[in-house]
Amino acid sequence: MELTKHKPAPFSARFTAMTIDLMIIACLQILLGSSVILLYGLFCNLLGIESLEKTEEILSQFCGIFLFIGYFTMSVGLFGNTAGKYVTNIQIISEKTLSPLSPMQAFQRSLGYILSSWTYAIGFVMAYFRQDKKALHDLVCQTIVVDKRVAASTAQLILPLDYDDSGVNSAMGKTG
Repeated sequence: MELTKHKPAPFSARFTAMTIDLMIIACLQILLGSSVILLYGLFCNLLGIESLEKTEEILSQFCGIFLFIGYFTMSVGLFGNTAGKYVTNIQIISEKTLSPLSPMQAFQRSLGYILSSWTYAIGFVMAYFRQDKKALHDLVCQTIVVDKRVAASTAQLILPLDYDDSGVNSAMGKTG
């Protein structure tokens, strides 16, 4: 598909955006994961049973997956972008409609991130080597990550301002 107004986002911007988003998720994971484990410990104390370390690990991993999928789904599906992509001035759009993703598309793409991760991050790195800059999750979910600066610059109005030495705009025939 030929994109006239949309240029694929550079790998460096995508990498920076993902790093910012993962730092946000890590902070949220520390808060939520710690809270859940604390509540689990309190619940076990109330029941008079011993808390199990393995159960705490499972709860922590569940919170991590929940936050990962929830963060990307809610950010992209409801607000059109993640914090990291907003800061780096890039955006995810549908390849078919060239518009922001619906909440369902955002959820599917969040699951696609897991697919890209399961390939030892090769699914993410492949965007560096592809000319269209698509990662595995972009290919599976039919999305494009575009550089918003390019789309904004193509929408600018350019007026001819060819003034000669006498102050006359030669293109408009007016004096300035």
